[in-house]
Formats: sequence, C-alpha cells, structure tokens
Amino acid sequence: MCTEYSETLDFFGYMILSAPDFPIEDGMTLTSAFESLLHGVDAVASKMTNPNAREKLARCREEVNRSISLFATQDISMALMHLQHAREMFRRSKAL
Repeated sequence: MCTEYSETLDFFGYMILSAPDFPIEDGMTLTSAFESLLHGVDAVASKMTNPNAREKLARCREEVNRSISLFATQDISMALMHLQHAREMFRRSKAL
C-alpha cells in the first residue's frame, strides 16, 4: 500500500502504463491497484494542512473514482484519461 507522496506519485505512473493488464509477476489486480492508490492519496491528504492542497487531493480522489467507474464499463481510454487528470491534481497538491 502506498503511504508517501513520492511512492503514490510513482504508483500513478505504474497504473497509467499498466492498467488494466498488469504484469502477471506483479500479482496486481485492478481492484488491488486502486485500493493501494486511494490509500496513498488518503495518506498524503491526512498529512496536508493547507486547505487548497486538501481540495486538490479531494479532486484527485474524484478523478480516481471516475476512472474506476470507467474501467468497470470497459472504457479504457477515458479511464486512463481520468487517471492522468487525477495524477495532475495529486502533483499540484504538492506545490501548495
């Protein structure tokens, strides 16, 4: 499970490159990947004191949830687009 900013940011990249077909040797499923990612986003959010940064992370979480829904409907390209938007919101939270 992701718990730190850099680890979660790296995991966003892994998911964007690999989802929904993760390498077999990783033993990752789409469900477990999203659980780890959301855990990381929430862990980072819990450490943030800046309200603007927390808002960016809330928007990040919304984008991740949209991505989950789109993967469930097999709309892979839109799911990945929302995952990229989520990563951008996550990155912007660090700058605040």
